[in-house]
Amino acid sequence: MTSRWWHDQRDRGGNGSRLARGSFLGMSFDHDREHIARAVFEGLTFVVRDCLDAFGPAVRELRVCGGGSASDLWVRMIADVTGLPVLRPADAEVGARGAFLVGLAATGAAADLEEAAGRHVRLRDAVRPRPGAYETFYRDFLALRETAARSWPLLAETRSRS
Repeated sequence: MTSRWWHDQRDRGGNGSRLARGSFLGMSFDHDREHIARAVFEGLTFVVRDCLDAFGPAVRELRVCGGGSASDLWVRMIADVTGLPVLRPADAEVGARGAFLVGLAATGAAADLEEAAGRHVRLRDAVRPRPGAYETFYRDFLALRETAARSWPLLAETRSRS
């Protein structure tokens, strides 16, 4: 299992600590690069869930784009961990398309963003969650993160002496 704080940004999910750092827990010589890659994806996905839980129950679906959205495995994982349907666009360059939609709404060519999106956004597919698929793992992640958090002040002190 991994916690995913590999960089020193303020993006800490439900944790909030600037001392937070990434770690791999439970590794042995039986684990290979595929296990490590999966642990990284799961750690990232658990933090998506963490952020959604902090946001509240208003979220009904997730839309993903970019390089990671091409991974069927990761999109499936996101749906299962968050318990939300995950929708992928059929088109590339969704950032440019978003600017186009804002332009339509701003100039009155569309009544609002919802209308503009309804006319110009096409979905590739939607991945529905499998209820309960990751619940136990997510609870384990939260418990292990809490345990690891007790080491962060000591790790920060050790870094400051380097």
